[in-house]
Amino acid sequence: MLQTELKFSTLKECNELRQHLLHDVRNVAPTKITVLQNDTPLMNEVISDRIELTPFRVKKHSKDNVKYLFKLDVTAKENIRHVTCLDFVSDQKECLPVSQFPKTEINKNGGVLICTLRKGQRLNVEFEVEYGFSRDHTKFSPVILAIFNETKKKDIYLFSVETNGSMTPEEVMDQFSS
Repeated sequence: MLQTELKFSTLKECNELRQHLLHDVRNVAPTKITVLQNDTPLMNEVISDRIELTPFRVKKHSKDNVKYLFKLDVTAKENIRHVTCLDFVSDQKECLPVSQFPKTEINKNGGVLICTLRKGQRLNVEFEVEYGFSRDHTKFSPVILAIFNETKKKDIYLFSVETNGSMTPEEVMDQFSS
């Protein structure tokens, strides 16, 4: 989480920054999900929703509309098999689910659970990860918390920003300020 003191002449300006952070930051998220085979009891829409809400991180953000292709093809050969975002496969290593990045403060746990397979079941999915804005869909938002508090200093507000790991709070603030 990033906490910083910012100077604003009005409360309205402070709230405008908060709104921009929540709606106008450009980020990547899964789109165009095609379920090729689904032997699980979950509907394809549920599988798609779980994949769509998985945060992805790009090593270097591009101003171009780059698309990254991913596949998920898992079969439970023995017993029960948990399918997570750690099972996503792509030749393009500059974009990965947050859980596949090295362990950091943001990534303490294993991958995001997509579904559970029983012996003999298979899940085969293809999808793209591309850029978008959270004003179009919340899956593109890296910001999970953006709040401000008044301080005892005149026109100074304590601003706090926390993200889902797809971008650092500093990267979010830099994108807005550029």
